[in-house]
Amino acid sequence: MKAEVAIIGAGASGRGFIARLLQTDGAHITFIDSSLSLVHHLNEAGGYTIYLGRERHPLLIDDYRAFHTEDLRAMEAISQADYVFVSVGEQNLRDLVPLLEGAMRRTQSCRIVVCENGIAPKMVLRKALSNAATERMLITQGVIFCTSIPFGSIDILSEDFGELPYDADENLFLLPFPHFVAQKRFDVLLKRKIYTYNCLSACIAYVGYLKGYTDYAAAANDAQISRLCALLSRQLTRVISDAYAIDYAQQEAFAQRALNKFSNLAISDTIYKNARSVIRKLSVNERLIGPMNLFLQMGEDTRILCFITACACAYLRKEETASLRNEGFFKPIDVFLHLNWDMPGEQACWIVRDYQRILGDCPFPQVLDKMMANYLEPVKMT
Repeated sequence: MKAEVAIIGAGASGRGFIARLLQTDGAHITFIDSSLSLVHHLNEAGGYTIYLGRERHPLLIDDYRAFHTEDLRAMEAISQADYVFVSVGEQNLRDLVPLLEGAMRRTQSCRIVVCENGIAPKMVLRKALSNAATERMLITQGVIFCTSIPFGSIDILSEDFGELPYDADENLFLLPFPHFVAQKRFDVLLKRKIYTYNCLSACIAYVGYLKGYTDYAAAANDAQISRLCALLSRQLTRVISDAYAIDYAQQEAFAQRALNKFSNLAISDTIYKNARSVIRKLSVNERLIGPMNLFLQMGEDTRILCFITACACAYLRKEETASLRNEGFFKPIDVFLHLNWDMPGEQACWIVRDYQRILGDCPFPQVLDKMMANYLEPVKMT
Protein backbone atom coordinates (compact mmCIF):
# COMPACT_ATOMS: atom_id res chain seq x y z
CA MET A 1 0.00 0.00 0.00
CA LYS A 2 1.28 3.45 -0.88
CA ALA A 3 2.18 5.86 1.90
CA GLU A 4 -0.16 8.86 2.10
CA VAL A 5 1.77 12.14 2.23
CA ALA A 6 0.43 15.68 2.48
CA ILE A 7 2.60 18.53 1.18
CA ILE A 8 1.56 21.90 2.58
CA GLY A 9 2.89 24.42 0.07
CA ALA A 10 2.66 23.46 -3.60
CA GLY A 11 5.19 26.04 -4.72
CA ALA A 12 8.39 25.38 -6.64
CA SER A 13 10.08 23.38 -3.86
CA GLY A 14 6.95 21.57 -2.72
CA ARG A 15 5.77 20.32 -6.09
CA GLY A 16 9.12 20.56 -7.89
CA PHE A 17 11.44 18.80 -5.46
CA ILE A 18 9.69 17.20 -2.48
CA ALA A 19 6.91 15.75 -4.67
CA ARG A 20 9.44 14.45 -7.21
CA LEU A 21 11.31 12.48 -4.55
CA LEU A 22 8.11 11.21 -2.92
CA GLN A 23 6.55 10.01 -6.18
CA THR A 24 9.82 8.29 -7.09
CA ASP A 25 9.69 6.59 -3.68
CA GLY A 26 6.13 5.38 -4.26
CA ALA A 27 4.02 7.76 -2.15
CA HIS A 28 0.59 9.17 -2.97
CA ILE A 29 0.57 12.96 -2.59
CA THR A 30 -1.99 15.49 -1.47
CA PHE A 31 -1.03 19.11 -2.17
CA ILE A 32 -2.43 21.80 0.12
CA ASP A 33 -1.92 25.42 -0.88
CA SER A 34 -3.27 28.89 -0.14
CA SER A 35 -3.55 29.77 -3.86
CA LEU A 36 -6.98 28.92 -5.24
CA SER A 37 -5.66 29.41 -8.77
CA LEU A 38 -2.77 26.96 -8.31
CA VAL A 39 -5.03 24.34 -6.72
CA HIS A 40 -7.47 24.71 -9.63
CA HIS A 41 -4.72 24.33 -12.24
CA LEU A 42 -3.23 21.28 -10.51
CA ASN A 43 -6.59 19.51 -10.31
CA GLU A 44 -7.67 20.51 -13.81
CA ALA A 45 -4.42 19.35 -15.41
CA GLY A 46 -4.20 16.09 -13.48
CA GLY A 47 -0.44 16.12 -13.92
CA TYR A 48 2.56 18.33 -14.56
CA THR A 49 6.11 17.91 -15.82
CA ILE A 50 9.43 18.46 -14.05
CA TYR A 51 12.30 19.19 -16.42
CA LEU A 52 15.66 18.04 -15.04
CA GLY A 53 18.09 19.26 -17.68
CA ARG A 54 19.60 17.53 -20.68
CA GLU A 55 20.93 14.48 -18.85
CA ARG A 56 17.54 13.11 -17.75
CA HIS A 57 14.13 12.64 -19.29
CA PRO A 58 11.39 14.92 -17.93
CA LEU A 59 9.36 13.42 -15.09
CA LEU A 60 5.56 13.44 -15.03
CA ILE A 61 3.97 13.98 -11.61
CA ASP A 62 0.42 12.67 -11.76
CA ASP A 63 -0.35 10.66 -8.61
CA TYR A 64 -1.81 13.48 -6.54
CA ARG A 65 -4.82 15.55 -5.54
CA ALA A 66 -4.89 19.20 -4.41
CA PHE A 67 -6.94 21.18 -1.88
CA HIS A 68 -7.06 24.80 -0.80
CA THR A 69 -5.95 25.49 2.77
CA GLU A 70 -9.48 26.58 3.73
CA ASP A 71 -11.09 23.47 2.28
CA LEU A 72 -12.16 21.09 5.08
CA ARG A 73 -10.80 18.26 2.97
CA ALA A 74 -7.32 19.71 3.55
CA MET A 75 -7.66 19.13 7.30
CA GLU A 76 -8.98 15.64 6.61
CA ALA A 77 -6.02 14.87 4.32
CA ILE A 78 -3.53 16.01 6.97
CA SER A 79 -5.26 13.98 9.66
CA GLN A 80 -5.12 10.85 7.49
CA ALA A 81 -1.59 11.34 6.16
CA ASP A 82 1.25 9.09 7.23
CA TYR A 83 3.61 12.05 6.88
CA VAL A 84 3.21 15.79 6.32
CA PHE A 85 5.82 17.97 4.61
CA VAL A 86 5.74 21.75 4.94
CA SER A 87 7.32 24.15 2.44
CA VAL A 88 5.66 27.57 2.71
CA GLY A 89 8.51 29.89 3.73
CA GLU A 90 9.61 30.15 7.36
CA GLN A 91 7.92 33.54 7.69
CA ASN A 92 4.55 31.91 6.86
CA LEU A 93 4.68 28.97 9.29
CA ARG A 94 2.54 30.73 11.91
CA ASP A 95 -0.25 31.07 9.34
CA LEU A 96 -0.60 27.26 9.34
CA VAL A 97 -1.73 27.08 12.98
CA PRO A 98 -5.52 26.98 12.28
CA LEU A 99 -5.07 24.34 9.57
CA LEU A 100 -2.80 22.09 11.65
CA GLU A 101 -4.70 22.45 14.89
CA GLY A 102 -7.95 21.75 13.03
CA ALA A 103 -6.41 18.59 11.60
CA MET A 104 -5.23 17.51 15.05
CA ARG A 105 -8.82 17.51 16.30
CA ARG A 106 -9.41 14.65 13.85
CA THR A 107 -6.42 12.43 14.66
CA GLN A 108 -4.28 11.23 17.55
CA SER A 109 -0.87 12.01 16.08
CA CYS A 110 0.89 13.62 13.14
CA ARG A 111 4.45 13.35 11.80
CA ILE A 112 5.63 16.60 10.20
CA VAL A 113 8.83 17.53 8.34
CA VAL A 114 9.36 21.30 8.04
CA CYS A 115 11.51 22.12 4.98
CA GLU A 116 12.39 25.80 5.17
CA ASN A 117 15.38 28.12 4.91
CA GLY A 118 16.22 28.91 8.53
CA ILE A 119 18.39 27.97 11.49
CA ALA A 120 15.64 26.05 13.35
CA PRO A 121 12.32 26.07 11.43
CA LYS A 122 10.90 23.19 13.49
CA MET A 123 11.13 25.40 16.59
CA VAL A 124 9.29 28.23 14.83
CA LEU A 125 6.36 25.93 14.12
CA ARG A 126 6.41 24.30 17.55
CA LYS A 127 6.30 27.68 19.31
CA ALA A 128 3.40 28.84 17.14
CA LEU A 129 1.21 25.84 17.97
CA SER A 130 -0.67 25.28 21.20
CA ASN A 131 0.75 22.92 23.81
CA ALA A 132 -2.12 20.51 23.27
CA ALA A 133 -1.34 20.26 19.55
CA THR A 134 2.44 19.93 19.90
CA GLU A 135 2.04 17.11 22.42
CA ARG A 136 0.53 14.98 19.65
CA MET A 137 2.72 16.22 16.80
CA LEU A 138 6.17 14.91 16.01
CA ILE A 139 7.78 17.88 14.25
CA THR A 140 11.21 17.56 12.68
CA GLN A 141 12.89 19.47 9.86
CA GLY A 142 14.55 18.92 6.50
CA VAL A 143 16.82 21.02 4.31
CA ILE A 144 16.52 21.62 0.56
CA PHE A 145 19.63 22.19 -1.53
CA CYS A 146 17.83 21.88 -4.88
CA THR A 147 16.77 24.90 -6.93
CA SER A 148 13.34 24.54 -8.55
CA ILE A 149 11.72 27.23 -10.68
CA PRO A 150 8.17 27.51 -12.10
CA PHE A 151 8.13 26.83 -15.84
CA GLY A 152 4.84 27.75 -17.45
CA SER A 153 1.61 27.50 -15.44
CA ILE A 154 2.41 24.48 -13.23
CA ASP A 155 5.45 22.76 -14.76
CA ILE A 156 8.82 23.02 -13.01
CA LEU A 157 12.45 23.40 -14.10
CA SER A 158 14.60 21.74 -11.43
CA GLU A 159 18.14 20.70 -10.69
CA ASP A 160 18.83 16.98 -10.90
CA PHE A 161 19.41 16.69 -7.15
CA GLY A 162 18.43 13.42 -5.54
CA GLU A 163 18.19 13.60 -1.76
CA LEU A 164 16.66 15.57 1.08
CA PRO A 165 18.47 15.35 4.45
CA TYR A 166 16.26 15.52 7.54
CA ASP A 167 16.87 15.92 11.27
CA ALA A 168 17.45 12.65 13.11
CA ASP A 169 18.94 14.13 16.29
CA GLU A 170 15.76 13.78 18.40
CA ASN A 171 14.95 10.28 17.07
CA LEU A 172 11.31 11.27 16.56
CA PHE A 173 10.73 9.03 13.55
CA LEU A 174 12.48 7.68 10.46
CA LEU A 175 11.08 8.25 6.99
CA PRO A 176 10.56 5.10 4.88
CA PHE A 177 11.58 6.87 1.66
CA PRO A 178 15.04 6.10 0.18
CA HIS A 179 15.64 9.63 -1.12
CA PHE A 180 15.17 11.16 2.34
CA VAL A 181 18.35 10.81 4.40
CA ALA A 182 18.43 10.85 8.22
CA GLN A 183 21.13 13.30 9.31
CA LYS A 184 22.82 13.58 12.70
CA ARG A 185 24.20 16.96 13.88
CA PHE A 186 21.46 18.49 11.78
CA ASP A 187 21.68 21.86 13.52
CA VAL A 188 25.23 22.16 12.23
CA LEU A 189 24.16 21.21 8.69
CA LEU A 190 21.48 23.93 8.75
CA LYS A 191 23.98 26.55 9.90
CA ARG A 192 26.48 25.41 7.26
CA LYS A 193 23.76 25.72 4.63
CA ILE A 194 22.65 29.23 5.71
CA TYR A 195 26.22 30.44 6.30
CA THR A 196 27.62 28.97 3.06
CA TYR A 197 24.96 28.53 0.35
CA ASN A 198 22.73 31.41 1.42
CA CYS A 199 25.62 33.73 2.25
CA LEU A 200 27.26 33.21 -1.14
CA SER A 201 23.84 33.55 -2.78
CA ALA A 202 23.41 36.94 -1.10
CA CYS A 203 26.80 38.04 -2.39
CA ILE A 204 25.81 37.22 -5.96
CA ALA A 205 22.28 38.64 -5.68
CA TYR A 206 23.01 42.02 -4.07
CA VAL A 207 26.30 42.76 -5.80
CA GLY A 208 24.81 41.47 -9.06
CA TYR A 209 21.81 43.78 -8.71
CA LEU A 210 24.06 46.80 -8.26
CA LYS A 211 26.04 45.79 -11.34
CA GLY A 212 22.81 45.78 -13.35
CA TYR A 213 22.19 42.04 -13.69
CA THR A 214 18.75 40.47 -13.67
CA ASP A 215 19.88 36.90 -14.52
CA TYR A 216 21.35 35.19 -11.46
CA ALA A 217 23.77 32.77 -13.16
CA ALA A 218 25.07 35.56 -15.40
CA ALA A 219 25.88 37.57 -12.27
CA ALA A 220 27.61 34.56 -10.69
CA ASN A 221 29.86 34.31 -13.78
CA ASP A 222 30.82 38.01 -13.70
CA ALA A 223 34.59 38.26 -13.19
CA GLN A 224 34.42 40.68 -10.25
CA ILE A 225 31.61 38.82 -8.51
CA SER A 226 33.28 35.46 -9.09
CA ARG A 227 36.48 36.73 -7.47
CA LEU A 228 34.57 38.22 -4.55
CA CYS A 229 32.74 34.92 -4.01
CA ALA A 230 36.00 32.96 -4.15
CA LEU A 231 37.54 35.14 -1.44
CA LEU A 232 34.43 34.97 0.71
CA SER A 233 34.18 31.20 0.20
CA ARG A 234 37.75 30.81 1.44
CA GLN A 235 36.93 32.73 4.59
CA LEU A 236 33.69 30.82 5.17
CA THR A 237 35.47 27.50 4.75
CA ARG A 238 38.16 28.42 7.24
CA VAL A 239 35.75 29.74 9.88
CA ILE A 240 33.03 27.10 9.56
CA SER A 241 35.45 24.17 9.57
CA ASP A 242 37.11 25.52 12.74
CA ALA A 243 33.90 26.56 14.53
CA TYR A 244 31.96 23.33 13.92
CA ALA A 245 34.81 20.80 13.76
CA ILE A 246 34.19 20.04 10.08
CA ASP A 247 37.02 18.66 7.96
CA TYR A 248 38.43 21.57 5.93
CA ALA A 249 38.39 19.67 2.63
CA GLN A 250 34.78 18.61 3.25
CA GLN A 251 33.63 22.17 3.91
CA GLU A 252 35.68 23.44 0.96
CA ALA A 253 33.90 20.98 -1.33
CA PHE A 254 30.54 21.98 0.22
CA ALA A 255 31.19 25.64 -0.63
CA GLN A 256 32.43 24.79 -4.12
CA ARG A 257 29.23 22.85 -4.84
CA ALA A 258 27.32 25.99 -3.96
CA LEU A 259 29.41 28.12 -6.34
CA ASN A 260 29.09 25.52 -9.12
CA LYS A 261 25.32 25.48 -8.67
CA PHE A 262 24.98 29.27 -8.69
CA SER A 263 27.12 29.69 -11.82
CA ASN A 264 25.30 26.97 -13.79
CA LEU A 265 23.84 28.81 -16.79
CA ALA A 266 21.40 25.95 -17.39
CA ILE A 267 19.52 26.95 -14.21
CA SER A 268 17.27 29.85 -15.18
CA ASP A 269 17.10 31.85 -11.94
CA THR A 270 16.71 35.57 -11.28
CA ILE A 271 18.38 38.20 -9.12
CA TYR A 272 14.96 39.22 -7.82
CA LYS A 273 14.08 35.72 -6.53
CA ASN A 274 17.34 35.52 -4.58
CA ALA A 275 17.43 39.12 -3.33
CA ARG A 276 13.81 39.69 -2.25
CA SER A 277 12.65 39.82 1.40
CA VAL A 278 15.83 41.64 2.28
CA ILE A 279 14.69 42.81 5.73
CA ARG A 280 14.34 39.20 6.83
CA LYS A 281 17.70 38.37 5.29
CA LEU A 282 19.37 41.18 7.25
CA SER A 283 18.22 39.79 10.61
CA VAL A 284 20.65 38.49 13.21
CA ASN A 285 20.58 34.73 12.48
CA GLU A 286 20.38 35.08 8.73
CA ARG A 287 22.84 34.69 5.85
CA LEU A 288 24.94 37.84 6.38
CA ILE A 289 24.82 38.80 10.05
CA GLY A 290 24.93 35.18 11.24
CA PRO A 291 28.28 34.40 9.59
CA MET A 292 29.53 37.90 10.44
CA ASN A 293 28.98 37.19 14.14
CA LEU A 294 30.72 33.83 13.71
CA PHE A 295 33.64 35.61 12.01
CA LEU A 296 33.90 37.95 15.00
CA GLN A 297 33.90 35.00 17.42
CA MET A 298 36.66 33.29 15.44
CA GLY A 299 38.78 36.44 14.93
CA GLU A 300 38.18 36.58 11.16
CA ASP A 301 38.18 39.75 9.04
CA THR A 302 34.57 40.88 8.43
CA ARG A 303 35.13 43.52 5.74
CA ILE A 304 33.87 41.41 2.84
CA LEU A 305 30.65 40.63 4.68
CA CYS A 306 30.27 44.27 5.70
CA PHE A 307 30.46 45.35 2.06
CA ILE A 308 27.89 42.75 0.94
CA THR A 309 25.61 43.83 3.79
CA ALA A 310 25.89 47.43 2.56
CA CYS A 311 24.89 46.19 -0.91
CA ALA A 312 21.83 44.50 0.63
CA CYS A 313 20.90 47.79 2.31
CA ALA A 314 21.19 49.50 -1.08
CA TYR A 315 18.83 46.89 -2.55
CA LEU A 316 16.40 47.70 0.24
CA ARG A 317 15.94 51.15 -1.35
CA LYS A 318 14.34 49.38 -4.33
CA GLU A 319 12.23 46.89 -2.43
CA GLU A 320 10.38 48.45 0.48
CA THR A 321 10.76 52.23 0.45
CA ALA A 322 7.08 53.13 0.97
CA SER A 323 6.46 50.66 3.80
CA LEU A 324 9.67 51.76 5.52
CA ARG A 325 8.53 55.37 5.54
CA ASN A 326 5.27 54.27 7.14
CA GLU A 327 7.32 52.70 9.91
CA GLY A 328 9.24 55.93 10.44
CA PHE A 329 12.42 54.88 8.61
CA PHE A 330 13.53 57.28 5.88
CA LYS A 331 16.80 55.56 4.99
CA PRO A 332 17.28 51.82 4.44
CA ILE A 333 20.52 51.91 6.41
CA ASP A 334 18.48 53.04 9.43
CA VAL A 335 16.39 49.87 9.15
CA PHE A 336 19.51 47.75 9.21
CA LEU A 337 20.92 49.57 12.23
CA HIS A 338 17.56 49.19 13.98
CA LEU A 339 17.53 45.44 13.30
CA ASN A 340 21.13 45.07 14.47
CA TRP A 341 21.31 47.73 17.19
CA ASP A 342 23.84 45.74 19.22
CA MET A 343 26.31 45.22 16.36
CA PRO A 344 29.92 46.15 17.26
CA GLY A 345 30.67 49.76 16.32
CA GLU A 346 33.52 48.94 13.92
CA GLN A 347 31.35 46.70 11.74
CA ALA A 348 28.44 49.17 11.81
CA CYS A 349 30.78 51.99 10.72
CA TRP A 350 32.18 49.92 7.84
CA ILE A 351 28.67 49.07 6.62
CA VAL A 352 27.50 52.69 6.79
CA ARG A 353 30.65 53.89 5.01
CA ASP A 354 30.31 51.30 2.25
CA TYR A 355 26.62 52.11 1.87
CA GLN A 356 27.44 55.80 1.39
CA ARG A 357 30.10 54.95 -1.20
CA ILE A 358 27.70 52.69 -3.09
CA LEU A 359 25.16 55.52 -3.31
CA GLY A 360 27.80 58.11 -4.21
CA ASP A 361 28.68 59.52 -7.61
CA CYS A 362 31.27 56.86 -8.48
CA PRO A 363 29.88 54.07 -10.72
CA PHE A 364 29.36 50.88 -8.75
CA PRO A 365 31.86 48.74 -10.72
CA GLN A 366 34.56 51.25 -9.75
CA VAL A 367 33.42 51.18 -6.12
CA LEU A 368 33.70 47.41 -6.25
CA ASP A 369 37.15 47.61 -7.85
CA LYS A 370 38.36 49.94 -5.09
CA MET A 371 36.88 47.72 -2.42
CA MET A 372 38.56 44.66 -3.91
CA ALA A 373 41.90 46.46 -3.92
CA ASN A 374 41.64 48.13 -0.52
CA TYR A 375 39.64 45.61 1.46
CA LEU A 376 40.24 42.17 0.01
CA GLU A 377 43.95 41.97 -0.80
CA PRO A 378 45.02 42.14 2.86
CA VAL A 379 42.58 39.39 3.86
CA LYS A 380 44.70 36.47 5.04
CA MET A 381 44.73 33.41 2.83
CA THR A 382 45.37 29.75 3.60
